[in-house]
Amino acid sequence: MPTVKGETVMPKINNEHIITIDGKPYVKYGGLLEAAHRSGLTDLKVKLIQSPARENGHTAVCEAIAVIKTRSREKVYVEIGDASPASIGDPKLVPHAIRIAATRAKARALRDALRISICSVEELALGGPQVEASDAPAPAQVSSQDKATPAQLRVLKIQADKIGLPQEDYARFECMTKREASDAISDFNRQLSRSQAG
Repeated sequence: MPTVKGETVMPKINNEHIITIDGKPYVKYGGLLEAAHRSGLTDLKVKLIQSPARENGHTAVCEAIAVIKTRSREKVYVEIGDASPASIGDPKLVPHAIRIAATRAKARALRDALRISICSVEELALGGPQVEASDAPAPAQVSSQDKATPAQLRVLKIQADKIGLPQEDYARFECMTKREASDAISDFNRQLSRSQAG
């Protein structure tokens, strides 16, 4: 990985891997993978944490582990990706929820490793109607299908333990939607990565 005055410089994502949707930039998974290889990616694994089933709203959850080796040390980045009919969007792609969750998890792990804050295209719903912010259900109206999955809650609790959150903060996890839980998992992963790096 290149350095300037002792500081690590993250590789640039080639413009061909950046697309704009509704005026916002998004990075393609292929661009993340290419940049990660240039940065010293030595391993990228994914495992299925939760298979889609009726009981969990047909939500697949995968965990990805990316290992980047620099001159001085090896860094490990862990992320979670999920895919449900609602987050996939296109009904034709719903049977591929496990692969979509795996790609989302890998994209998030690589974004953390590369310190890339823009979302990957693969994390977006892949077509179909999008819920506008004004149409989003209030927390009290969240259906059981939209609630965070048991696997997401387990990951949140493990992460909260590692971060050292007070026990009373754990209650809010139970009220989260799948999307909120996914965002919280990403945020906790960033916090844990920063504490490991420091």
